[in-house]
Amino acid sequence: MPFATGGYNDRYARAIAPFLQKHFGQPVVVQNRPGGGTMLGNMYDLQQPDDG
Repeated sequence: MPFATGGYNDRYARAIAPFLQKHFGQPVVVQNRPGGGTMLGNMYDLQQPDDG
């Protein structure tokens, strides 16, 4: 998540995480990576290897 902890987007992501876990059958972890107008979080996400 490319936004700071405690904001609307963070609360929303943490609220839907349990539903995503149930739907995907995989653990869902919300990680905050704020900065650079969301650029840091988005680049981090794009550089992660595929997980199947």
